[in-house]
Amino acid sequence: MPSSVNRLYDNFTRDVSLNTTIWEVNGPVARATIPRWSIPPASVVSPHLTFSPNGMEFSGVNTSFEVAAVQSVGSFSPPFVAEATVSGMVSNGTLFVFAMASADGGQEVLFSGCLNPADGAKYGLWENHYALSIPSLVDYPFWSLFGEKLVSNPSVGTPYNLNMAFGANGQANLTVMNQGKVIGDTSVNVGTGPFYLLLGQEEGLPSTVGSNEAVWGSVSVVGQVPLVSTASVSREPSATTVAGFTTSGMGASVPATASESLPNQGRVFSCTSLWPQQPARYRDYWFKV
Repeated sequence: MPSSVNRLYDNFTRDVSLNTTIWEVNGPVARATIPRWSIPPASVVSPHLTFSPNGMEFSGVNTSFEVAAVQSVGSFSPPFVAEATVSGMVSNGTLFVFAMASADGGQEVLFSGCLNPADGAKYGLWENHYALSIPSLVDYPFWSLFGEKLVSNPSVGTPYNLNMAFGANGQANLTVMNQGKVIGDTSVNVGTGPFYLLLGQEEGLPSTVGSNEAVWGSVSVVGQVPLVSTASVSREPSATTVAGFTTSGMGASVPATASESLPNQGRVFSCTSLWPQQPARYRDYWFKV
């Protein structure tokens, strides 16, 4: 069975500056990708990054049609799990974006958070994706109309755990958690990459113009690992065996690679199937391991 591969890890609460061996500000992948986060395409601006025991404070997008991002220096090929923790300080528009994108931006999936209730239909925590393999999108250079709202009433000051589990088949399972509970999830077909990780901000045409400030706690990309043994499923009590899932909990996420049962020992994990044919009710489980 494959061993755990920690492909990227950055605990921003321990950093005093951006680690340039891991990150690049508005790098080539970001410049190819992030302008189309808004319609019409936005202008790329420099983010303002500061570091404290709370994490990396990200700001700099303050007016209409602006975007900014840091991207990973390296790329990642599925299967893997990417995870980030983030909270909002000030939101006039989309104060955080967590994305995985191919080098040319032809394959991309992201979480975006607009925590301003006054911003009308844009308010919410969203999933969005873009894949040139989808015929209807080949000639459509934007993607903002194809998103799904995962959390209807997100708020400033609330920490969110954002999790993307990529299967080798091109499917990505996305989960939003708060205080150990799943509050939104979905699955999309986005492609097999390889993918670069981006953390950013975006503003199109906000209802209220002003600053946006997010705090990133940590981010990780983890490859294949052995399957931990067992499970007692609370949402589907009859299902004691789940194949091909990803375990995520206590701030760490790992992709599972086989089918096994797990005994109840008290720790809480969420599990997301990597199988596209599984119905929605089987995509997500709560385990006490």
